[in-house]
Formats: sequence, structure tokens, C-alpha cells
Amino acid sequence: MPMKLFSRDLSPYSARVRMQIYAKGLTDIEIVRPGTFGTPEFRQDYPIGRIPVLDIDGEAMPESEVIAEYLEEIYPEPSLLGATPRETAHIRTLARIGDIYIMNNMFMLSPQSRAATRNQGIVDLLGGQVVRNLKALDRMIGEDGFA
Repeated sequence: MPMKLFSRDLSPYSARVRMQIYAKGLTDIEIVRPGTFGTPEFRQDYPIGRIPVLDIDGEAMPESEVIAEYLEEIYPEPSLLGATPRETAHIRTLARIGDIYIMNNMFMLSPQSRAATRNQGIVDLLGGQVVRNLKALDRMIGEDGFA
């Protein structure tokens, strides 16, 4: 079953899946930069219009978390999950904090860096959320060097 991961270098969500592919040594998954990304053509082929997208024999699977879980299920070795259900839940919690509480706020904050007039209330609110959640993530990562 030929697979392609549509990915872009600066996408943190794509990076998450690429790291998994590299850690598992999955050389049979081709990583490609979609030339049509951001166009109506890309959205026609991939309705969510975002990356990463895992193309499996012409069928599109979006969303980094879904792709990561799928790859873990079909390529269980080496496992990137915890040794116990509790450890696995902790790993997934850290990923969710990154995706939802940090990256979503950063994406909503980024237009302010290009705005002719910044809305300081938005900058303070979203910037504060990013800082608060980075501190939470730092506390939850642990001291053994592994999430």
C-alpha cells in the first residue's frame, strides 16, 4: 500500500508526523511538498485544505493526531507509546497541549505581527495563553529527557 505524506517544512503538525516516520524508520512512506497547497485545487483534492495529509492509495487521511495513531497501529514497532496506558495517556496529553493550547493560540496571534495597527488586547490575551501553556508543558514533560 503506497503512502505519501503531504508535508511542509514549517508546519509543526507535519513535523510531528515526520518525526514519527523517521523514528520508526518508515522508508516506504514518501514525504512530499504539495505544489498546490493553499489553492482551490488542493482543497478540492483534500477538503480540509490543511497539512499534513497522508495519502493511502489515493485516499486522504488528514490531521496529525489521526495520522500518528494510524501509523502507530500499522507499524507498532518500535513503539512510540508508553509502557503503560497511563504513560500513553501522558504522551497524548503533551501532544494535545502543544496542538490546542500552544499552536492554536500562536496561529491566532500571528496576524497581529502583520497588522497595520495591533490590537494589544488580543496580543496580551493570546500571548499570555501561549506563555502560560508553555510553562505548563515544561512542568509536565518531566526530568528524564523524555515526554
